[in-house]
Amino acid sequence: DAWGVAEPPVGEPNEAYRIEILDGAEVVRSAETETPEYIYAAADLAADLGAPNSIAVRIAQIGENAFPGRWAEAVLSI
Repeated sequence: DAWGVAEPPVGEPNEAYRIEILDGAEVVRSAETETPEYIYAAADLAADLGAPNSIAVRIAQIGENAFPGRWAEAVLSI
């Protein structure tokens, strides 16, 4: 699902995001995307976390300097 608009965020020349999948405090998967969506394949989920009831994710916009901005965090039910 998309979580933003189709235009680059204000103040940035391009749209880019970093997403991290967490197991507790440990990052088990990290990805970057140039669109406001990410597909977490069932095979990747099983390899990373087994068969959980929920997953913890955090997402940040990547700035022109290639560093992530402020993180948004959520726990998603599966």
